[in-house]
Amino acid sequence: MSPAQRTAHSLTTAATILTAGGIYLGLTLSWWLLLPCLYAAAVLLWCAACERAHHLRLLAEQKQARHAAHSKHLDAAPCCRLAEPSGGSAHGTDSPRPTGPVLDGACCSMWLITSGSLHGPQCPTRTNGSSTG
Repeated sequence: MSPAQRTAHSLTTAATILTAGGIYLGLTLSWWLLLPCLYAAAVLLWCAACERAHHLRLLAEQKQARHAAHSKHLDAAPCCRLAEPSGGSAHGTDSPRPTGPVLDGACCSMWLITSGSLHGPQCPTRTNGSSTG
């Protein structure tokens, strides 16, 4: 649960308690005591709605950043003429880039050409020791 969600839940709970207290005061003491309690509850509900909107905005930004990072990785260098208009989903017979799940481990152009069997010494995956090939 994010801080914005926690704040929204707390504000909603406080607004509910204020409404119940206002109704109690309005019925037992005087009806005009109900008005400030309902006003304060309405302000708290508005603040809770703002916090929920903030949380949803953060989720949307995170999703957009993940999507942009993923598409940036795929669109960085088209491998063939067919991949350019299709966004990398279609490949021609002259494509050095293999299709399918084998692309997930691609770290350099030599990896793409040899399907992971050869890496250059400058390859970051090779130097980190996490290479599969």
